[in-house]
Amino acid sequence: CQPSHDLNVIHVACGRGMNALVDVAGEVLLWKWEEKVEADEEKKEEEEKEEGNLKLARKHGMMRFSKLLTACKLVAKEVACGSSFIMVLTESGQLASAGDSPKYLGREGNHEVLTLLDKISNVTAIGCGDEHTLCALKGGFTMAWGSNEHSQLGIGTTRTFVATPTECHPGPTFVALSANASMSFG
Repeated sequence: CQPSHDLNVIHVACGRGMNALVDVAGEVLLWKWEEKVEADEEKKEEEEKEEGNLKLARKHGMMRFSKLLTACKLVAKEVACGSSFIMVLTESGQLASAGDSPKYLGREGNHEVLTLLDKISNVTAIGCGDEHTLCALKGGFTMAWGSNEHSQLGIGTTRTFVATPTECHPGPTFVALSANASMSFG
């Protein structure tokens, strides 16, 4: 599947292992890094020898384009990508997630299909780091979850991981959020 050259893009996001965009129809399109399995063992052995004493096999991979499968009817407004997951903000202020692992999605259930987080609404902005997510809500509240190894969640705890959306310390009302592997910005 290849993207059409006549896409009308309204939002784009890049993560370490995936990239996504939202088109004018509110559809989410995803490019995801996937490892290729090397069928030729002889070639694999040659590549291991090339690496010398470290004996590291090279990883082969490719970007694959696809429309994101959804468990619900939604119209996307904005996307944010972590290293192995995606968050989608809908026109109605709901948040949906999908990814390679359920660990960073802020919800339980099928992690491979884009699914709404039922405990969060009135979302106005989203941002993802490699392993954490932030979302701003109407009324000035901010929620965060995922890795907190560098205190990037801003929730006042030293716990290194927070699985469920948790309210951040009160602060300014954010209109945009962004993050990288160890920091968050609003």
